[in-house]
Amino acid sequence: MTSDKLAFPLRVASWALLQTFAVLLLGTGLFMAGRLALLGAFLQEDPGTHLGELAELFRVALQLDAHFLIKILLCLGALNFLLRILFPRISFTSLSAGLYALFLTLCAAASVLNHYFYQTFSRSIDTFFFNFLNEDLGALAATIAGGYPLGWILAGLLLILTVLFLLLRWQIPAGERFAAALSPKHCILILLLGGICAGLCYQGGFRSQRIQSRSYQFADISTVNVINQARGNPVSLIVNAFQDHRRSMKIEPDRNWRQTWHKVAGEFGLPAAGAASREEILQALTVRTRNRPYLEEHRPNVVFVLSESLGVHFSTFEAPSFDILSTLAGALDQDYTFRQFFSDGNATQRSLIRLLFRTSQWMLPFHTRYGRLSYPSFVLRPYAQSGYDTYFVMGSACGWGNMGQILKANGITRVICADDILVRYPKAEQLYWGISDGYVYRAVMDLLHDGSSRPKAVFILNTTNHPPYDLPEGYHGHEELNFVPGIFAGFPGKGEEEIRKHMSTYRYAAEMLGSFIQGIKDDPDLGPRTFVAFTGDHNARLGIYDLRHDPLLTARGVLFSLYIPPAYVDQDEIRYRPDRVASHKDIFPTLIEHTLSGQEYISTGCDLLSDEPCRFDFAYNEDFLLDPSGLESSLDSSDLQRRHDSYEKLLNVLFTVQAEPGEEQP
Repeated sequence: MTSDKLAFPLRVASWALLQTFAVLLLGTGLFMAGRLALLGAFLQEDPGTHLGELAELFRVALQLDAHFLIKILLCLGALNFLLRILFPRISFTSLSAGLYALFLTLCAAASVLNHYFYQTFSRSIDTFFFNFLNEDLGALAATIAGGYPLGWILAGLLLILTVLFLLLRWQIPAGERFAAALSPKHCILILLLGGICAGLCYQGGFRSQRIQSRSYQFADISTVNVINQARGNPVSLIVNAFQDHRRSMKIEPDRNWRQTWHKVAGEFGLPAAGAASREEILQALTVRTRNRPYLEEHRPNVVFVLSESLGVHFSTFEAPSFDILSTLAGALDQDYTFRQFFSDGNATQRSLIRLLFRTSQWMLPFHTRYGRLSYPSFVLRPYAQSGYDTYFVMGSACGWGNMGQILKANGITRVICADDILVRYPKAEQLYWGISDGYVYRAVMDLLHDGSSRPKAVFILNTTNHPPYDLPEGYHGHEELNFVPGIFAGFPGKGEEEIRKHMSTYRYAAEMLGSFIQGIKDDPDLGPRTFVAFTGDHNARLGIYDLRHDPLLTARGVLFSLYIPPAYVDQDEIRYRPDRVASHKDIFPTLIEHTLSGQEYISTGCDLLSDEPCRFDFAYNEDFLLDPSGLESSLDSSDLQRRHDSYEKLLNVLFTVQAEPGEEQP
């Protein structure tokens, strides 16, 4: 009698465990199929030359998949066991088949998502994926609908769900019949062996899980990027990316900023003695421009353009037969141009906040408290203090990035966005991410000609050169581009159509920017008294490469150029070295030094048109630091990595002493 009572739960437990392993096989098969599709689409080399690396890839990938699946499937198996024990007269076949089929379809969807993320960004899903949640959701939906075969993807996933449900709807009763015929001894043996296998699946993947790190782009299974990126389990990548994103969205002031200051100040030749009060730290980072009578009598306008994806790499294709720079080529040749130049951040918001506030806390505008504070490090503050009207002009919607709140808190005269431009120009083209660049520049020209006697400092953020790379109606300049096969070979794994579209919007953005600069130069009123500087917010989208295997200039390089009216050049002492290595941190120290007289400002960068010693003479990016020679980076040097980390800590101390009025925490 006792044996009969034990037989039923043992058989149910055996069936649940066997069912778990059956679904485990299906799940690993789906994940491996996703990897094969990724490799088939983006592995350009002969697979035969990478057999050892591919074998290692699938060994580690199998461990990661088993580790992930066994955790979820044991929970579903336990649920199945409880339902059948508690309700032995009820059939849960359809429910079980539906749950398993839905779970496996979601796994397939994760693989599809990872595939198209790699297609766009040349890397597996990471926290950058969730940064999109901070973007305009309407534009995101339009981008996805316009740039990806969404209908085919949904139809394919629906087909997978249906096939899996029907298969499991047939397989589950067969498994139950098999388990019902087992003796208690056989059930115990299956449970013991199954438990050992489950433990091995979990433990084998536990160690490999460490490989799937946040710096996953630096993995070294192979020198081929797609082999490294194909290794991760797509669902685990999404979960890890979400966790990283949540951590990155937190504002983390340095509660021990005094100790941190004492540790890092010496790295940059800053005073570290004494109590290091907030005021002393701000003063240590404050510099004063030279007194220049000419600037006091002739205060110039200052226009700065942060241009979407204006990377260095595309500009290297410029040739008489491939005029991708169009009118911008003249500005790069005639003005003060730096081509060994890097973005501070690797996405628009990350670069923008670093530029404006000199902080690595890029999520600043989204924080209820910190997004409403006034920061002395705000780069347009010195202009406001010098009697300028300050403007922020962006082609995107007014709510993008929650920028309006933090800019107004920092005394910006006016924020002008897509809605304002449309009021003035009702026929302005509205693309996915905002007003086309040409109309943004028209609005700025109108602003500069508003008749006011006060000088203006204008910060412009444009949007056209952004996925899905749509052009305004009536623009045909890109048709002049001669797309020879060698251009496509420079972007392995990218479709020709995608490259054509991206280079076309790059050409449009360059032409509109070049025409805008030339228009200012040719204007008899603006040309003699308006400085114009521009750079890219980050490298071209197609150029988000593997830092370990691609040149840094290709992976993170952006253009930077500055026009100074001739009369101001004559009154200045300019030392120009076009080969100087620099980054975003140096833009406003350069502008402020050559446009304002006797003005104090907080600086964490260098004046690029001076040969005076600078304590921050290096190129900084959130991923690396490059020495002044451009020959060594923190990717290969522990000393430079320490310097990179020290600089980031310095930025966080600067943020903390501005944002936290309370005393240091013990």
